[in-house]
Amino acid sequence: MRGLFGSSTPLAAAAAALALLTCPSASRGVEAFSNPAASHANRARRRSLPLPVLGAVSAGAETESDAKAELTSMVVSDIRGHKFDSDDDAKFDSLVAILVDRKKGFESGVVNGEWVAVYSRQGNKSPRLQKFVDVFQRVVRNRFRKKDKRVDKVKKDTSDFDVSTLTFLNSNFTPRRNGKLQATVKYNPVAERFDTTADGRIVLRRIMCDIDQASFQYRRFKKDLPLKKQGGYLDFLYLDNDVRITKGSQGGLFVHFRPAYLEKIMAD
Repeated sequence: MRGLFGSSTPLAAAAAALALLTCPSASRGVEAFSNPAASHANRARRRSLPLPVLGAVSAGAETESDAKAELTSMVVSDIRGHKFDSDDDAKFDSLVAILVDRKKGFESGVVNGEWVAVYSRQGNKSPRLQKFVDVFQRVVRNRFRKKDKRVDKVKKDTSDFDVSTLTFLNSNFTPRRNGKLQATVKYNPVAERFDTTADGRIVLRRIMCDIDQASFQYRRFKKDLPLKKQGGYLDFLYLDNDVRITKGSQGGLFVHFRPAYLEKIMAD
């Protein structure tokens, strides 16, 4: 049986599946950026940002720095093989909620540059294939943990922003890390789901996403893929110089660290 895009190879099929992780599709198209200083009536009508349900966290995690440190610790534990249970998920969501409340959303000057994917959890609305790929990636990580305890040396999936071109580049590797899928995504910040701070500062949350180009490379073989897709979005739940937490249009939760930050915490 032939695979996706007429290919009979499982690697090509896996590459096509991984492409679904770049920017989940949404029912809405790209919006033009509008003035975020909307009227009071418009603000009252807009829906609130979908936040995680608050649960039990450590007593010292009420501050931003404490919540960030505890969330980082949980990510490191996950990278090193700890399997999250329902209590861990609730705690993780609570820490994310604390960070969301700090109202640090999308900022071009902060998001620009390299980011490493360190944690993902698919939402209830995520397509079955996307959920399968998420499980597939976790199996891959576990395989490499068994073969090499120095997981910090394994090639990592990345999502790097270039604010000068309003694009970000997603790179995902095959199980043996000798194949790579890349997708260039064009993005556009929009006023929908914006937030405001106590002093009236506007906090942008959402960027609309369109997959512009995609390719799959396996060793010396490289093929462009017909993966043009429009209408996805990412909501920035939290962003600082080290940590990026986003939520996709299908409810998936994604955490990225700066490479230097990941290297530092893995060395501790």
